[in-house]
Amino acid sequence: MQRPDRPVTRQTFTPFALLVGVTATPLAQSLQQSSIQSLYTTIVLSNPPLASRVLMGDSSVLVAANNGLEVPAGVPIQLRITNERQIYEVQGPLVDGFRCAPDAIPFIAWDITQIYLVAAVAHTVGVVLFQEAFK
Repeated sequence: MQRPDRPVTRQTFTPFALLVGVTATPLAQSLQQSSIQSLYTTIVLSNPPLASRVLMGDSSVLVAANNGLEVPAGVPIQLRITNERQIYEVQGPLVDGFRCAPDAIPFIAWDITQIYLVAAVAHTVGVVLFQEAFK
Protein backbone atom coordinates (compact mmCIF):
# COMPACT_ATOMS: atom_id res chain seq x y z
CA MET A 1 0.00 0.00 0.00
CA GLN A 2 1.36 3.38 -0.93
CA ARG A 3 0.80 5.96 1.73
CA PRO A 4 -0.21 9.49 0.79
CA ASP A 5 2.15 12.36 1.49
CA ARG A 6 1.24 14.12 4.69
CA PRO A 7 0.95 17.88 4.45
CA VAL A 8 3.29 19.86 6.67
CA THR A 9 1.59 22.35 8.98
CA ARG A 10 3.43 25.19 10.64
CA GLN A 11 3.36 25.35 14.45
CA THR A 12 2.37 28.90 15.36
CA PHE A 13 3.29 30.61 18.60
CA THR A 14 2.98 34.02 20.20
CA PRO A 15 5.88 35.25 22.36
CA PHE A 16 5.54 38.41 24.44
CA ALA A 17 6.72 40.14 27.61
CA LEU A 18 4.17 40.82 30.32
CA LEU A 19 4.57 43.36 33.11
CA VAL A 20 3.19 41.54 36.16
CA GLY A 21 1.98 43.78 38.93
CA VAL A 22 1.38 43.33 42.64
CA THR A 23 -2.33 42.89 41.88
CA ALA A 24 -3.67 40.18 39.58
CA THR A 25 -2.55 40.91 36.00
CA PRO A 26 -4.47 39.18 33.18
CA LEU A 27 -2.29 36.97 30.99
CA ALA A 28 -4.29 38.17 27.97
CA GLN A 29 -3.59 41.82 28.81
CA SER A 30 -1.17 42.19 25.88
CA LEU A 31 -3.33 40.25 23.41
CA GLN A 32 -6.37 42.10 22.16
CA GLN A 33 -8.08 39.38 20.13
CA SER A 34 -7.52 36.38 22.31
CA SER A 35 -10.17 33.91 23.37
CA ILE A 36 -10.61 30.20 23.90
CA GLN A 37 -11.11 30.05 20.09
CA SER A 38 -7.39 30.90 19.71
CA LEU A 39 -6.75 27.19 20.48
CA TYR A 40 -3.81 27.75 22.82
CA THR A 41 -2.82 24.33 24.13
CA THR A 42 0.62 25.16 25.56
CA ILE A 43 1.78 28.02 27.76
CA VAL A 44 5.42 28.59 28.67
CA LEU A 45 6.16 31.09 31.46
CA SER A 46 9.62 32.38 32.28
CA ASN A 47 10.26 34.34 35.45
CA PRO A 48 13.80 35.84 35.19
CA PRO A 49 16.51 34.68 37.62
CA LEU A 50 16.70 36.74 40.82
CA ALA A 51 13.21 38.14 40.18
CA SER A 52 10.52 38.34 42.82
CA ARG A 53 7.96 35.64 43.46
CA VAL A 54 5.25 35.15 40.78
CA LEU A 55 2.03 33.16 41.19
CA MET A 56 -0.47 32.12 38.53
CA GLY A 57 -4.17 31.69 39.22
CA ASP A 58 -7.56 33.25 38.59
CA SER A 59 -8.51 36.88 39.26
CA SER A 60 -8.32 36.30 43.04
CA VAL A 61 -4.64 35.22 43.05
CA LEU A 62 -2.57 36.97 45.74
CA VAL A 63 1.06 36.57 46.80
CA ALA A 64 0.09 37.11 50.44
CA ALA A 65 -2.60 34.41 50.26
CA ASN A 66 -0.26 31.97 48.45
CA ASN A 67 -3.29 30.80 46.45
CA GLY A 68 -1.76 30.09 43.06
CA LEU A 69 0.80 28.07 41.16
CA GLU A 70 4.29 29.46 41.70
CA VAL A 71 6.39 30.31 38.65
CA PRO A 72 9.91 29.83 40.04
CA ALA A 73 12.56 32.41 39.19
CA GLY A 74 15.05 31.22 36.58
CA VAL A 75 13.15 28.03 35.69
CA PRO A 76 10.67 28.22 32.77
CA ILE A 77 7.53 26.16 33.24
CA GLN A 78 5.36 24.60 30.56
CA LEU A 79 1.64 23.96 30.94
CA ARG A 80 0.32 21.71 28.18
CA ILE A 81 -3.03 20.22 27.27
CA THR A 82 -2.89 17.03 25.21
CA ASN A 83 -5.97 16.45 23.09
CA GLU A 84 -6.72 13.05 21.63
CA ARG A 85 -7.07 13.39 17.89
CA GLN A 86 -10.38 12.26 16.48
CA ILE A 87 -9.75 10.41 13.25
CA TYR A 88 -12.71 11.49 11.15
CA GLU A 89 -11.43 9.72 8.04
CA VAL A 90 -11.87 6.40 9.89
CA GLN A 91 -15.06 7.36 11.68
CA GLY A 92 -16.89 8.44 8.48
CA PRO A 93 -17.25 4.99 6.89
CA LEU A 94 -18.24 3.46 10.23
CA VAL A 95 -20.98 6.06 10.76
CA ASP A 96 -22.25 5.63 7.21
CA GLY A 97 -22.13 1.83 7.32
CA PHE A 98 -23.87 1.44 10.68
CA ARG A 99 -26.14 4.49 10.40
CA CYS A 100 -25.18 5.80 13.81
CA ALA A 101 -24.45 9.26 15.15
CA PRO A 102 -20.78 10.31 15.11
CA ASP A 103 -18.97 10.81 18.40
CA ALA A 104 -17.74 14.33 19.09
CA ILE A 105 -14.63 14.41 21.26
CA PRO A 106 -14.31 17.86 22.87
CA PHE A 107 -11.28 19.96 22.06
CA ILE A 108 -9.71 21.43 25.20
CA ALA A 109 -7.81 24.73 25.06
CA TRP A 110 -6.54 27.28 27.57
CA ASP A 111 -8.81 30.28 28.06
CA ILE A 112 -6.08 32.80 28.73
CA THR A 113 -8.66 35.49 29.56
CA GLN A 114 -9.22 33.57 32.82
CA ILE A 115 -5.52 33.24 33.78
CA TYR A 116 -3.81 35.88 35.93
CA LEU A 117 -0.30 36.45 37.27
CA VAL A 118 0.75 38.37 40.36
CA ALA A 119 4.23 39.30 41.63
CA ALA A 120 5.63 40.23 45.03
CA VAL A 121 7.38 43.14 43.28
CA ALA A 122 6.24 44.29 39.83
CA HIS A 123 8.50 43.04 37.01
CA THR A 124 8.39 41.60 33.49
CA VAL A 125 8.04 37.88 32.73
CA GLY A 126 8.32 36.10 29.40
CA VAL A 127 5.34 34.25 27.95
CA VAL A 128 5.03 32.02 24.88
CA LEU A 129 1.64 30.70 23.76
CA PHE A 130 1.46 27.80 21.30
CA GLN A 131 -1.64 27.22 19.18
CA GLU A 132 -2.83 23.78 18.17
CA ALA A 133 -2.03 23.30 14.49
CA PHE A 134 -5.21 21.33 13.78
CA LYS A 135 -8.55 20.87 15.45
